[in-house]
Amino acid sequence: MKKLCFLFSLLLCSFLGDAQQDSLNKPWVVGIKVSPPFVIEDENGKLSGISIALLNELNKANPKTIEFKKYDLQGLLLALENKEVDFSINPITVTEERLTKLEFSQPFYISHLSVVAKKQEKSKVLAFIKNLFSLEFFSALFLLFV
Repeated sequence: MKKLCFLFSLLLCSFLGDAQQDSLNKPWVVGIKVSPPFVIEDENGKLSGISIALLNELNKANPKTIEFKKYDLQGLLLALENKEVDFSINPITVTEERLTKLEFSQPFYISHLSVVAKKQEKSKVLAFIKNLFSLEFFSALFLLFV
């Protein structure tokens, strides 16, 4: 019985070793969505950008073949959910819904985008007086009476 358990364990280990070796030889299938400056595609189909450079640097530590698959955002999210790709290197916003379906790394880029607009006058009376004595107002009066 001990010999049978030993042989079974040896057989199981050899299968696991083969599966692990197959995993090492398989290319990384990376889902991408062209989104400059992270993923840029030139007219020849060559990829570059921040995310591509980061992936290439990471690949130097454990070199593997990389196979890219292009998607739109919804297609990319579905491909990740359905395990059609191993991972994505695109900037994808973390939402509550996506956290239930996908795993996210720590962010490597945080955007602090903002919108800039002209500051509004605090006093409507001041804004009225300012517009009353503007060049546009006097031009309109001149055209009205001439």
